[in-house]
Amino acid sequence: MNIHRTTISFALALLTSVLGSAQTTPKFNLIYNFGADGGAPDSLTETSPGVFFGTGAALSGGYNGAVFQVDTAGSFKIVYQFPQFPQYQPLGGVQAMNGQYFGSGFSGPAGFNYQYFSMPLDGSSVNVYLTGGFGEPNQATFAIPSPDGFLYNTTLTASQVATFVKVDLLGNITSVHVFDPVTEGQPWDGSNLVRAADGSFYGISTINPTSSTAWFFRIDSNGN
Repeated sequence: MNIHRTTISFALALLTSVLGSAQTTPKFNLIYNFGADGGAPDSLTETSPGVFFGTGAALSGGYNGAVFQVDTAGSFKIVYQFPQFPQYQPLGGVQAMNGQYFGSGFSGPAGFNYQYFSMPLDGSSVNVYLTGGFGEPNQATFAIPSPDGFLYNTTLTASQVATFVKVDLLGNITSVHVFDPVTEGQPWDGSNLVRAADGSFYGISTINPTSSTAWFFRIDSNGN
């Protein structure tokens, strides 16, 4: 009889524990509805605990892009709205080693004038730097901050020349390594670059986006 009661008590305790765990399991929560802010917001990066920066095209109903801030309490604000002419579309960014928000984008209706930009987190000013002959920055990566003070990324020109580049905080771009399209492929937009714990950069390169030939590569800040 005592064994029976013990078994029932244990079963009830176990059921209570399971139900309690189910009730405390974190659920999916909608924190902020962009609604009229619209503009295909994307590319979040955390700039301080619970605070995120992102970019979007035509935020707040305009035809120009913007940088926004949103936090885990659902507070939202436009940090910087780019001027309508030329039409500038930021495509994402990261927080650089100096604390500023550093991203990439393009201007003009044709969308072929690619740039990097930087701004303080209060949005009080913005600096835009042309990528020149390096072409389009990899929009899956934007730029990777490194302890050496530079940001690293890959770029791709219209003639399909891919380059591993480093960018300083003044927007000066230096070629570190030019990919051989035959033996090294090209890190196509959408294939992100990762800075690993060993300090090297790792990524995926292909002959073209639909090719079955692809490589997993490593490269360091000196291009080796």
